[in-house]
Amino acid sequence: MQDQPVPNGPDAQFAAWKQQTEERLRALETAPRISSTSQRGGSYKLLDDNGVVVWTFGEYTRGATTDYGIQSLIPDAGNATALEVNGSGMEAPQIPLFLAKPNDFTVVTSGAYVDVFTMWASLLVSDSITFRGQIACDPGTTADARLAVGGVFTTVIPCAASSFTNIDWDWLHPGTIGGNMGMTLQVRRTAGAGNVNVYVPYYVAQGGSAGLGSTVGGL
Repeated sequence: MQDQPVPNGPDAQFAAWKQQTEERLRALETAPRISSTSQRGGSYKLLDDNGVVVWTFGEYTRGATTDYGIQSLIPDAGNATALEVNGSGMEAPQIPLFLAKPNDFTVVTSGAYVDVFTMWASLLVSDSITFRGQIACDPGTTADARLAVGGVFTTVIPCAASSFTNIDWDWLHPGTIGGNMGMTLQVRRTAGAGNVNVYVPYYVAQGGSAGLGSTVGGL
């Protein structure tokens, strides 16, 4: 667009300025948008109102190491790290391992479902639960197990006599992300007069359905 000669008179000048402004706005509105972009090196930094870095995406330094990743800081807590992921994996927050005493189990003899273990998520951040545990049944004794959230249950896993059964679910749970959820492991004896030994679960965690391949029934 070429600049036009400046018209004589204020009305004509205003009309010319208005026309040029409208043409420029039209050009901006109809310009093609960037569908994708990339950057090699450097980083993006988000600052709070006081100019303190609270979020870094890209290259950053941690101690003597310079790496690529993401880092979120809490200025009001002395710049403590809230979230950090780099080439070494997740630096923060540290994820605790589930702790269980070897051979620690609860005996079930009831023919009706009983709550053996209760689990609680104060904040649901994923749409699925992954659960790993084990049940041992005495000779001539069988059982089954399920996870329960309120009146919603996983698919039942049968436990054979004279054997150890892995009770593993990847469950697309009925909870709402952003809320909280209580979950129980329920077990019952289905045949025989022996003991059903329910071992302390060795892994229970939240996870996304894309990575877990979770289902409505959990199997």
